Amino acid sequence: MSYVNIFETKEEDVIYLLNKAPIEELEKVLKVNEPNITKRQLTGFINRIRKNKKNTLKDYLSIQGIKTRITKIISYRIKQQFDIDHFLPKDKCNLISLSINNFIPSCQVCNSRLKLVKDVYSSNMTATELETLFPTSPNYKYSEEMKFSIETQSFVKPTSFVKTIKKCNLLLKPIKYKTLYEKEAQIFRIQDRYRYHIIEPLTYLDKLTIFNDSYFKMLKSTTKLTDYEISILKEAIFESFFRTNNKRIFEKLYMDIEEQNKI
Repeated sequence: MSYVNIFETKEEDVIYLLNKAPIEELEKVLKVNEPNITKRQLTGFINRIRKNKKNTLKDYLSIQGIKTRITKIISYRIKQQFDIDHFLPKDKCNLISLSINNFIPSCQVCNSRLKLVKDVYSSNMTATELETLFPTSPNYKYSEEMKFSIETQSFVKPTSFVKTIKKCNLLLKPIKYKTLYEKEAQIFRIQDRYRYHIIEPLTYLDKLTIFNDSYFKMLKSTTKLTDYEISILKEAIFESFFRTNNKRIFEKLYMDIEEQNKI
């Protein structure tokens, strides 16, 4: 799952990577900060020291007199799970290619492998209609107009949604009969992407089923827990405050499920 995270890498992690990772993988991630050393030369050094097995890579680089600290010769790319993408393509709308209002966060897979240039809009759209399609616009109403819902086969009444995962489906439904957002959802394959992570909403539904209002009322009547302690327990189970305040990636999905189940 592509969550938005940054992974810091320590010097010892870099050493371990250089000693253990396949050479072809190293060439993809290494960036050499020394003008007289090419990436291929560096991986050649690494290959030779691995075969020699007498010194560690750090010792070898130091012996070569290149740099005493490995972090000065190599900067290992910090992994960051999102890119900044142009919503309106640069080749069609080059006037706003550098506008901050045309930048949206995108996961690396979507931005590099799955992205295609397709027109969400048509030439006869009004300015107001165009604005409602723009993700950075205050008039972008996607969340209100399109809702996720969990559908189960009619004969299934599961005690656990996770256990009956094959009989559950995640759908994306327009609120109105036809909306501007249906085409957008199809182009970006929103339903398919979220369905791939269906374990997230099903796990949440299980929690909503088990830890309902009656459960907490029973807990309060049979224990000495205060209202505050009950609220802490609810947060530990549902993470509602954490999700909303940290803009977690599945927040819309959770909100739609709560709405569907009248929570």
